[in-house]
Amino acid sequence: MKKINLFVALLLLVRFLFAQDITEPTFIAKYGDNQLDIPYEKWELPNGLTILVHEDHSDPIVYLGVTYHTGSARETHGKTGYAHFFEHILCMGSEHAPDKGQWNFVEQAGGMTNASTSWDQTNYFQVFPSNYLERIMFLESDRMGYCYNEFNQKAFEAQRGAVKNEKIERCHTPLSMFMILEKLFVDFFPADHPYNWPIIGYVEDLDRANLDDMRDWLKRWYGPNNATLVVSGDVNTKEVIALANKYFSGIPRGEPVRKMRKQPVRLSSDIYTSYVDPYTGVPMTIMAFPTVHDGHKDAPAIELLAELLAGGKSSPFYQKFVKSDKAIQASISPFQLELAGLLAVQYIPRPSMEMYTDEANFFSDINNSLRKALDDFEKEGFSDEDLQRIKSQYEASFIEGYETVAGKAQAITSYSIYNGNRINVSDELNGYLSVTKEDIMRVYTKYIKNKNAVILDIKTSNPFSEQKDSLISFNPYMPEVIKRDPQYEGLEYHRPVEEIDRNNPPNILAPKSVKVPEYYIDKFENGIDIIGMHTESPIIKILIDIEGGRLVESKKGIAGMTASLMNEGTKNFTTEDISKELDKIGSSISFMSGRTSNSILISSLGENIDKTLEILEEKLFNPGFNTEDFERLKKNKIQDEENVEKNRQAVASRVFRKKLFGDNPYGGHPVKKNIKKIKIKDLQKYYTSNYSPNVTDIVIVSNFSREDILNKLDFLRKWKTKEVIISSAFDFPVEEPTQIYICDFPGATQSTVLIGHRSVKYDYNGEAFRNKILNYPLGGNGLTSRLSKIREEGGETYGVGSYFSNDKYGGSFTIGSNISTKGTVKSIAELIELTEEYINNGVSEEELSLTKQNMINSELMGYESNYDKLFLLLSIISNDLPKDYSEQQKVIINNMQRSNIDKLAKESINPNEFIIVIAGNKYVIQEELKGLGYKITEIKY
Repeated sequence: MKKINLFVALLLLVRFLFAQDITEPTFIAKYGDNQLDIPYEKWELPNGLTILVHEDHSDPIVYLGVTYHTGSARETHGKTGYAHFFEHILCMGSEHAPDKGQWNFVEQAGGMTNASTSWDQTNYFQVFPSNYLERIMFLESDRMGYCYNEFNQKAFEAQRGAVKNEKIERCHTPLSMFMILEKLFVDFFPADHPYNWPIIGYVEDLDRANLDDMRDWLKRWYGPNNATLVVSGDVNTKEVIALANKYFSGIPRGEPVRKMRKQPVRLSSDIYTSYVDPYTGVPMTIMAFPTVHDGHKDAPAIELLAELLAGGKSSPFYQKFVKSDKAIQASISPFQLELAGLLAVQYIPRPSMEMYTDEANFFSDINNSLRKALDDFEKEGFSDEDLQRIKSQYEASFIEGYETVAGKAQAITSYSIYNGNRINVSDELNGYLSVTKEDIMRVYTKYIKNKNAVILDIKTSNPFSEQKDSLISFNPYMPEVIKRDPQYEGLEYHRPVEEIDRNNPPNILAPKSVKVPEYYIDKFENGIDIIGMHTESPIIKILIDIEGGRLVESKKGIAGMTASLMNEGTKNFTTEDISKELDKIGSSISFMSGRTSNSILISSLGENIDKTLEILEEKLFNPGFNTEDFERLKKNKIQDEENVEKNRQAVASRVFRKKLFGDNPYGGHPVKKNIKKIKIKDLQKYYTSNYSPNVTDIVIVSNFSREDILNKLDFLRKWKTKEVIISSAFDFPVEEPTQIYICDFPGATQSTVLIGHRSVKYDYNGEAFRNKILNYPLGGNGLTSRLSKIREEGGETYGVGSYFSNDKYGGSFTIGSNISTKGTVKSIAELIELTEEYINNGVSEEELSLTKQNMINSELMGYESNYDKLFLLLSIISNDLPKDYSEQQKVIINNMQRSNIDKLAKESINPNEFIIVIAGNKYVIQEELKGLGYKITEIKY
C-alpha cells in the first residue's frame, strides 16, 4: 500500500512540474467497451477544461453543453439562490452575442437551448443540427469567457423579477415538490450544511443581491478548470477537440476549486415538523431517513430496497395502503446527491374529518402505520423472484434512458464529474445487478430499521377555521449580520487572450439532407389502420389509439374511469399478478383516455415482446371491472376533482376551454357531481360500445421487420367491429366582444392568465399550418418573442407564450402566462397592446427570416427518440397525411412573404373578441381591472 501511494505521489509531482509545458489538448482516456456502454473519449485543455466526446451518427443532430461544478451548495446563508440567479443572468448574452444572442441563434438554427441549476452543478446546453457545431462552440466559449462586461442593471432587475416569479410559480401549487423539499431540507440538514437552503433561494436574499455578487460568482466558480464541455451526436472527435482548443483554450484558468467534503446527516432523535399548504385538498406525510451520497457502494442496494418496498402494484406499501384504500399514494424515493443522501417515504392518506377534528392523532396514526410497514419488511421478507423482477425493470430503463444524444451526454457528464467507481453504463447497471438479498437486508438494517427520521406533515387548510392560511418561504437561520465571504476577496476578471477574431463568427456548413423517416402502412380486415417504422433501438413502442374518448361518453367522466379500471386486473388475473409479470420482463402497458381518443401505450424489450403482447391480449379482451377497484378509483377521481378546485392553473384552463367551446363533450370537463353518478355498469357499457377496431390506429416503432411485428399482432384480427358514432358537430358559443372572466383565489400571489379565441380546425397545408408560422415571432419563440417583453423588461412573469392549437374538431389561439398579482392588470394590457401592434404594424424581415430558418431546421429534431417517432407516425395516420407533407410544408414556409403574414394576422387574431380568463386574487386586482374597459364576470368554480 505504501509503495502504491508513493508511486501516485510521484506521478502527481511530475505532472505538476511539467504542467507549464502543456500547450495542446491532453488525451485522458477512451471508454465504452461493453455493448451497453456509451463510447466516448475524455480530453483536457491546458486551462483545465474537461472535454467529453461521444459520436452517434444516427441523426444529424448534436448536444453541446457546459456543466460548471457549482450549484446552491456553494452558497451561504444570507446569499442563497445566487447560483440559479446567475444562471438566468448568463443566458442574457455575451460580448460577441449580446441581448440573448446565443439563445436567439440556437432558436434560429431550429435547435433547443436551456439551462438548469441543482445543488451541485449548473448546466448550459443546446441540441441543434450538426452543421451548426462550430458556431455553437464559438457561442458557448463566448459565454464562458466574455460575459463579464455584458452584465447590466436593467437585465439584472428583470431577471430578479423573473426568478422571484419562478419561485412563486413553482412553490404555490398543490403539494409542490419544490416547497416540500425546501421545508424538509431546512430541518433534515443542519443549519451549516450546504443543502439546508433551497436552490432557488429565499426572496429576501434575492432582493439583497446586486451585480457585484453576480460578478463575484462568475470569477469564483466559472473558470474552465471547474467546467466540463460535453459534445454528443453527429460529430467527429478529432474535429471537436480541435474546435474546443480553438475557441476555449484562450480562456484563462479560473480560481482553484476544491471538492467539497462528504457531509452525511446523523439524527440523534426523530424530528417532527409541519406546514399548511393552502393549495392542496389532501394532506401528505414525508418520512426522511439519512442514507448515502451518490456513488456510495450502498446506493444501488438502497434504491432497490425502495423499489421492493413501494415499487409497483404488488409491493407491500401498495398492498397495505393503496389497495386497502387507506391511502391515495404510498411511495419511496431515494435522493442521492453529491455530499449526502436520504430516503423519503411519501404518503398521501385518504382524507377524513379526523384530520381537522383530531389533527394530532390523525398524523400520529400515519406515522405509526408507516413505521409498522417498514418493520414488517424484515418479518415478511422478499423472494429471489421479487429482487430479479426489480432488476429487470432497471435493465430495461437503462437501455431506454440513453437513446438520445442528450441522454447520453448527461450520463457521461455525471460519470466524469461524480465518478465514484462508475465510468459508464455497464458499470452503473452492474452496481444494481450485483446486489444480493443480503445487501438489501444489510442496508435496511443500517439505514432504516429503528432509525431516526425527519417527519414532515403537510396539512390542508381547515375549513372550520376563520383564519386564512398562506404559504410563506422564509429562512429560519438568517444571520443578523451578513459578512462578506473571504473567498470572494481580491478576485479579478482576466479577459481571454487569443488569436481568433470574435467579431467575425465562423461560417455555417451546408445542412445535411433531412426527410421524414421511411414508414410502412397496413390494414387489418376488421378496420385497424397500422403505421410502423423500423428502428435500431431494442426497445419496442406500440401505441393503440382508439378514436372517441370523451366525445362518445353517455355520462361525463366515464371514458377516463374506464381507462383507469382497465389498468387493474382482468377476469382471469389480479392486478398484482399482471403487475408482477410485466415487472419480470421490464415491460409496461398503460391505458389512457383523452378528449378525442382512448389509447394504450406498450413498451417492451424486443426479446420480451411476445409475453408482453400476451398480457395485452388478456387486458384488452378480458377486463375485470372489479367492484372494489372501481370504488377505490372512483374515490380517487372525486378527490382529484376536489384538488382541481384549489389549483389555479387547472381552473383557469378549464374555464377558458369551456368559454371557447361550450359545455359539451369537446369543451367541458367532468366535475365531482358527474363522477359521483357513475356506476360500474356505465364503464362496462362504454367499453363494450366504444373499444372497437374500426376506429383504431396502431403505431409501431420496433427493430422487427414489418412482417414479423404484424404477425405478432395477429391476435388483434379477432377483435370484433362495432358501430361507433363520433359526433363532429358541436354548438360552440357565439363570439362576443372582449370580456374578462375572473376566478377568485383569495391570497394568491400570482394570477394565471389565458387570453384568446377560437380558431380553425387542423390542416397540414392551409390556414391552420400558416397560423403556426404567423405565431412564431409573436409568442412561439420563447425568450425572443415579442410577448416575452413582460418577462425580459418587466420581470412580472417567469414565462409567457402564445400558440395555435387545433385538431379535426376545432381550434384555438391562446396567450398564456402566470403573472405576479401586482403586475396582472398592467401585463394583460401590455400583452393585448403587443398583439395589436403585431397585427397592425406587421412582422419584420428579420423576424420572418428567423421564423423560416427555425421551422425548417427544427424538423429533424422530431425524429430522434422512439417517442418522437411514435407521435410523428400517429400524426401522419390520424390526419391522413401524404408522404410528401413535409416537403409541401417547406415550400409554404419558404414562400411566405411579409405581406402574407400581415394579412393572416389580421384574419386569424382578433383582439376585439378575446376571452380573458384570470384565476387569481380578485380582491387585489378587481378595481384596477375595471380600468381596462371590458365587461367583467366572476366565475364560481
